[in-house]
Amino acid sequence: MTREKLKAALVAAAASSILPLTAYAQDTARPAVSSVLDEIVITATKKRDVENVQNVAIAVTAFGQNQLDALNFKDLSSISGLIPNTTLREIGTFKGVSAFNIRGMGTLNSIPSIDPSIGAFVDGVYYGINAGVMFDNFDIESIEVLRGPQGILFGRNVIGGAVLVNTTRPTEELTATFSGAVNSGFRGTGEDYTLSGIVSGPLGTDKLKGKLAAYYNKDEGWFKNAFNGEDYGESETKLFRAALQWDPIEELDFLVRFEYGDQEGEGTAAHSHVNAAGDLGLNADRDRHFVNVNNLGEQSSEWLQVIAETNWRVGFGDGVITNIFGWRDYEQRACLDIDATPATIFNSVCLEFPTGSDPQTTGDTNDQDQISNELRYAGGFGPVEVTAGLYYFTQDIIYNENRSIFGGAVRQSGGGIQDHKVFGVFANSDWTATDKLTVNAGIRYTREKKEVQVASLTAPKPGATIPGFCRVNEGTCPFDFEDSDSWSNIDYKAGLQYQWFDNLLTYGHWSTGFRSGGYNLRNSAVVDLPGPSDEESIQNFELGIKSDPTDRIRLNIAAFLMKAKDLQRAVISTTPLGPSQRIANTADATVKGLEIDGQIQLADNLAFIGSVGFLDAEYDEVKFDLTGDGLVDQADLDLPLPNAPDFTSSASLIHDLDLGAGGTVSTRITYSHRAITFGTNTDAIIPTQDVLDFNVAWVPLDLENWQVSLFGRNVTNDVLFTSDTQLGGSLAGTSTYSTMSKGRQIGLEATFRY
Repeated sequence: MTREKLKAALVAAAASSILPLTAYAQDTARPAVSSVLDEIVITATKKRDVENVQNVAIAVTAFGQNQLDALNFKDLSSISGLIPNTTLREIGTFKGVSAFNIRGMGTLNSIPSIDPSIGAFVDGVYYGINAGVMFDNFDIESIEVLRGPQGILFGRNVIGGAVLVNTTRPTEELTATFSGAVNSGFRGTGEDYTLSGIVSGPLGTDKLKGKLAAYYNKDEGWFKNAFNGEDYGESETKLFRAALQWDPIEELDFLVRFEYGDQEGEGTAAHSHVNAAGDLGLNADRDRHFVNVNNLGEQSSEWLQVIAETNWRVGFGDGVITNIFGWRDYEQRACLDIDATPATIFNSVCLEFPTGSDPQTTGDTNDQDQISNELRYAGGFGPVEVTAGLYYFTQDIIYNENRSIFGGAVRQSGGGIQDHKVFGVFANSDWTATDKLTVNAGIRYTREKKEVQVASLTAPKPGATIPGFCRVNEGTCPFDFEDSDSWSNIDYKAGLQYQWFDNLLTYGHWSTGFRSGGYNLRNSAVVDLPGPSDEESIQNFELGIKSDPTDRIRLNIAAFLMKAKDLQRAVISTTPLGPSQRIANTADATVKGLEIDGQIQLADNLAFIGSVGFLDAEYDEVKFDLTGDGLVDQADLDLPLPNAPDFTSSASLIHDLDLGAGGTVSTRITYSHRAITFGTNTDAIIPTQDVLDFNVAWVPLDLENWQVSLFGRNVTNDVLFTSDTQLGGSLAGTSTYSTMSKGRQIGLEATFRY
């Protein structure tokens, strides 16, 4: 089936979900206190059965479906502030591109050939690029955020941790959920509307089940553009899912999931600042939600994916053989006003075309196609639990970028093509040495290869149809660099866990991880080749406690020491023609930290949930000029590590109120804090962030299938920046390009469940 036919079939299937339904009973909305205090099981250990999160000897924060409902979950950034030493946010420059950071390990760039430090997995499938991860989520069964390197079970590019998103499976009985929401910033700009529906249940027999789900979001623009007085930030998102599960016999099941998504809208809301703190006179200071751009920009993404999972229970070790196959095709188009001012200084080409430009010329394009397959076995042999498997991954990336500088006086084009293949074999075991002591051990071998063709942005483009412009994706960009390289390594893990009592577990382990080496498809440095950079490695030493001192108190603590070698970073330096991003192994570093999270049921109808994270990150050795002064010296060594806030915290109060004949009201108030973070030097700063959210949900007594919620996000209207990038001095003064997310949003949501 062609991509176009499959896309049409998915859209038709999703549309058919709006069919008349017979009302069947489904769990109605539950009080928030009992929901957030539920026992949570996780899939992260890949064992034959899911496990209670409190019995797993890793630092993990998990949210089940009930918890996500109680938190009024919007996207991954909605839960970011609740997890210690963790930031889950959009990178800002491009919609849907993640900038995850856990324990000071993270990637704050959108170059698709640069592998992430935090792995994103959806229904067991790894996303090879960080694009397309942060779009609005719904139909979620659980989210698991693993902190620390997870190389044994999840492979490369999880040196800081992994984020696992699991969508819902088809249900045993016919169920349906429909939801609609609207929110506003109450600042004279457009509203934000969302509609979604999920229908799930048997298909004529108990051996066959299906699910159809559809989601639509229309954002009319939260910001106001001072340049033209109009609303800014408009976007539209459509998402369709279908799933089919067949259980021919009790021991065997097949599950196929389909997803199609489409997003389009205006460019990114951003400021331009002098040394990340001042005012250019063209924009505004950092304390205002202010946009002033002459180029509105545009962004669009379209993706299609298929995930097929097979589970076969076998007698050998009373185990299960699991195979997860994934295919994903992702396409992104974007153009931006990079100077973020009303002057035409630095743009990726889109709405404002220089004289003689082709109206069809786009700014950045990113096409990715990936296939993966994991075959594994999980079972037990007496006191030993074993998980072992084989893994294969391949992806093709085509990246294109066009830049217009000084109103078209200077034009740059470039990008590249990358072919990427990975093979891995792994084994992990838990040996119950006594009824209290368990020994953990794991090993993984990985080999990968990358082949690239690069057209540097700085190279001349003779013969281009439009002078200075060419397109890699159309074969009109001459390549000035071609190369290939391969890497292979072995990950290890060894640890002990001791179950002192049923409600007290302690553990300690040593683990390693690797982040892939690679090439820079956005090569804009005249003096550098596009690569390859070498891989980044990490060793993690961790001690932890998981405890439930009483049936009303839960307290978990993790302390860790990480030794990072050959940190791979995108070093941004300024040139007269804009920022130059060079990918290099910059330094070795030590990161120490402490994480505390827990919950207390203060009363039958009142609960407190909180977390605290501390980080102490510093360079041990610097191997690259980070300050841009031409020297590698103490000034570089004294710089703070990028994206490593030294303190994060959160506190939530959840309260249920019985109104008698009026039904029940559940209220949740959450405060989260993240300390200041730095870019590659102290000119690029993301300020301290304090966010206050709330959710008040009412369930009528005689209409328990209904729930109406009043919610608020960032109600203190804090200016939340998502990235900060230095620009060239000749472009817009000594300035930074600072992307930001929305301020205050107040909204209503109604949900109906069959």
